[in-house]
Amino acid sequence: MAESQNLSAGSSQQDAWLERIELLTDGFEWESAEGELFSELAANPATPRSAIFAAKNASLQLSLAASLLWSSDLYAQQVDLLKRLASGISPGTILDVGCEQGLLTCLIAELWPDARVTGLDRSPEAIACAGQLAEELGIKNLTLAIGDLFAPTQVALEPAELVFTSRSILGEAIEIDQPDINTDWTTQAAPAAERLASLTSSEGLLVSLERGAASTASLWSESLEAAGFAVLGERCQLITTGDATVGYEQFFVIFARRSGTMVSR
Repeated sequence: MAESQNLSAGSSQQDAWLERIELLTDGFEWESAEGELFSELAANPATPRSAIFAAKNASLQLSLAASLLWSSDLYAQQVDLLKRLASGISPGTILDVGCEQGLLTCLIAELWPDARVTGLDRSPEAIACAGQLAEELGIKNLTLAIGDLFAPTQVALEPAELVFTSRSILGEAIEIDQPDINTDWTTQAAPAAERLASLTSSEGLLVSLERGAASTASLWSESLEAAGFAVLGERCQLITTGDATVGYEQFFVIFARRSGTMVSR
């Protein structure tokens, strides 16, 4: 896996896409009722994640402002990754699993204007924000649907030539986050990996970004391989975001090609 990167040094050089997104937050006030409610819920460890996401997506402005406030370094890295990917492949169908308010999904639709792009998220509030964002940006080749990996969706999901996930599988679609000696990691991760395989067309590409260190990346790679993916190790990478002031976070990006052959267990 490629060497870890620290993105904080480059965060001051704002990407043009993120500048467009930031303009949509002009006029938002954290002191507003929705801003204060979200901040209060997010600061309480007992708040269910579904309630936090519902509050965050109470409006498009709040959702974008919160995402840029918390994850601007990571988004900068993902924007760069997607732009580099767009220069090398031309998928006709793309699926973004866990699209939330569509910040990256709309970019995907713009980078591949001839592709049919579908954004999937289990939060109705997030899907509503994504629809508004697509309208604001004039995106026409995007379909949005409420649902997740294991629940019925509003539209039929056909296998896509490119499947993209960002912080939407480990700790989200499935409860597991970091490996733990008391957890059967493979048993929990296997259904998610197999479902992703069913949503990726033959020879299609999966790009999966999740929170975690190399140990988590290794286990997730093994689950994907068991589900019929060939992990492209030379393209995978570890990412470190943040700095000493706000703290560091580790993420990894797995590139995997759908090979169609599951490993017998």
